[in-house]
Amino acid sequence: MQHSADQLAMFVDGEVVGNGSSEIAGVAPIELAGPGMLTFFGNEKYRAAFEASSAGCTLVGRDTVVPEGRVAIRVDSPYFAFAILASVFHPRQREAVGVSERASVAPSAVLGVDVNVYPGAYVGADCRIGDRVDIFPNTSVGAGCAVGDDCVLYANVTVYSGCSLGQRVILHAGAVIGADGFGYATGPNGRHAKIPHVGSVVIEDDVEIGANSTVDRAVMGITRVGSGTKIDNHVMVAHNVSVGRDCFLVSQCGISGSTQLGDRVILAGQVGVVGHAKLGDGVQVGAQAGVTGDLPAGGKFLGSPAWPARESLRLFALWKRLPAWKTQLKDLAKRMQQLETRLPSSPSDAASLG
Repeated sequence: MQHSADQLAMFVDGEVVGNGSSEIAGVAPIELAGPGMLTFFGNEKYRAAFEASSAGCTLVGRDTVVPEGRVAIRVDSPYFAFAILASVFHPRQREAVGVSERASVAPSAVLGVDVNVYPGAYVGADCRIGDRVDIFPNTSVGAGCAVGDDCVLYANVTVYSGCSLGQRVILHAGAVIGADGFGYATGPNGRHAKIPHVGSVVIEDDVEIGANSTVDRAVMGITRVGSGTKIDNHVMVAHNVSVGRDCFLVSQCGISGSTQLGDRVILAGQVGVVGHAKLGDGVQVGAQAGVTGDLPAGGKFLGSPAWPARESLRLFALWKRLPAWKTQLKDLAKRMQQLETRLPSSPSDAASLG
C-alpha cells in the first residue's frame, strides 16, 4: 500500500519539505533506500549517506537542511517517527485460525471476539481472554489468568495460574510468567525449606517481553511490570519486584527479589541488581554493572559495584595507567635500594667517610 509524503506526515506530526504528493511504497535503510522508499536521518555520522541518498522521502530533524529538490518530513525525532511509519507499512499480519480443534480450552474459560488459539495451546479454567488475542502453538495459560485485548503469546510461552496481562502485551517464545521465585528458608541443620509463592504477576499495557525471559510470581502480593516497559531476551525479574513504566531491561540483566525500579529506568546488558534496592526514575546503569544498593533518580552509573558514571570513568582511566605506574614503582624501588647500599650504616662509618 502506497502513501503520499503528506499522508505520512500526518501520522507523525511532521512538516513536509518538497513535493508532498510523492508516493512512498515502503521503508529502507538510508544506504539502500531508492525512489519510492522512506528512510531517516538522525545522526551526523550518516551525513554523507544522507547527502548521497536517492530515497523518495527522508525523515529529518526540525532544523536539518534538506538538499534542493529532495523530499523530506521534518519531525522532532526521526528515529521515533520511523518506527511509527514502519508499522504503517508493515502492520502485524494475523491469521484467522480461530480456536483449533487440537487446542485445549477449558469450558469455563471466556474468550473474546476474533481470538486465535493454535494447535497444542492450552487455556485453563476461568481464564478471561480479550479480543483479537493470539495464543500460538504449545503455549500454556494457567487457570484464572486474565489476558487483555490484542495480546500476542508466541509459541512455547508459559503463563502460570492467576497472572494478569494488560492490553497489547507481547510475550516472545519461551517466556515464562509466574513461576515460583527463588525463595527458601535455611534451618539450623542447613536444610532448605521452600517458601510457598502464593502471590501473582501483573503485566501492564504495552509491555513486550523477549524470548526466554522470566518474571517470577510474588511470595505474597504482586510482581509488577509497568506499562510500556520493554524487556529483552534472557532477562530475569525476581519475586516481588516492581518495575516502573517505560523501562528498558536489556539482555541478560537480572533483578533480585523485592527491588523497586522507577519509571524510565534503563538497565544495560548483564546488569545485576541486588535485592530490596530502590532505583529512582530515569536511572541508567551501564553494561555488566553490579548494583549493590539504592540509586538516586536521574543518575548514570557504571562498574561493579556501580558508581556514578563520571567517577567510574576516572577510575577506568587510572586503571589503564596502573601497568605503567607498576613499572615506575619497580624502577624507583630499585634506585632506592642502590642508594641505600651507598649510605653509611652507622655514625662512625659516616665520620670515617668525612
